Amino acid sequence: MENELNPSSPEENTATEPGSSRVESVLPEEESTKAIPFETGSVKEPGPQSLNPLLLGLTIALVFILGLALGFFGRPALIQDLPIEVVVTVVPSEEQAVAQAAAPAEPAAQPAEGANAPAGQPTPTIMDFVLSDARHFQGNDQAEVSIVEFSDFNCGFCGKFFSETLEQIRADYVDTGKVHFAYKHFAILGPDSTRAAEASECAAEQDKFWEFHDTVFGNRVSGRGDLSEAGLIAQAANLGLEMDAFSECLTSGKYTNQINQEALSIQSLGVRGTPAFLINGVFISGAQPYDVFQQVIDEQLASLEN
Repeated sequence: MENELNPSSPEENTATEPGSSRVESVLPEEESTKAIPFETGSVKEPGPQSLNPLLLGLTIALVFILGLALGFFGRPALIQDLPIEVVVTVVPSEEQAVAQAAAPAEPAAQPAEGANAPAGQPTPTIMDFVLSDARHFQGNDQAEVSIVEFSDFNCGFCGKFFSETLEQIRADYVDTGKVHFAYKHFAILGPDSTRAAEASECAAEQDKFWEFHDTVFGNRVSGRGDLSEAGLIAQAANLGLEMDAFSECLTSGKYTNQINQEALSIQSLGVRGTPAFLINGVFISGAQPYDVFQQVIDEQLASLEN
């Protein structure tokens, strides 16, 4: 129920077939409930005939030195200073979704004494890191439960989540002040993905991000989702945006680098497909039914009352 990171056709680029109950995770199932560090890079060794022993030894040494310098060993360099671990839970089937939706996040690993966190300040969590550069929110910013959605306007299952689940989450939790909801761009399905994300940022300049978000996903679900430059401009015009400013923003490419960097940041967390979600540190993969989100949110709310 999610699109894997592969810039091919958005409808074909899925982790499961439509209607499948299997949920993909960033971990093997047998390790899915463990607190794990972020993924590290790997180096593929050359074939046995490709290098002589001396050259092979020099190559390995060079790779090791570069790896240390660039942060390829251990956590990704982008987040190396944060003592963060992620708890990932797999929902094995929709029949078990209510009973086994996800596990509460365990406390973040504590840093060594005097390391990372200044004295008297709490250790940063995965949610702190993810929310630190988020720009688009709905709901009570003082709510104790936060949801972050990693999504792509060009993703079919993201449209499924929008049409089947998001409105109920908004009505039951966001509009009632119980949940703070954030959207982050994970534009991984090619140029249309990036262009649509950029267009949403141009709409945000006129305080219309969520209106544009709902329009684009709504049109996609109804089969009218045109993510070409002309199509995005037409959808913006229907919202009453100031079109000269919007068009200039979209054609300038001013947000291209920001969108690309956001995707790299999300990849550094081990997220590999869309849609994906973090609910107070609990990871949900794919366009799961409302009941899955409901149970995780209710568990988080209940744990805060105890």
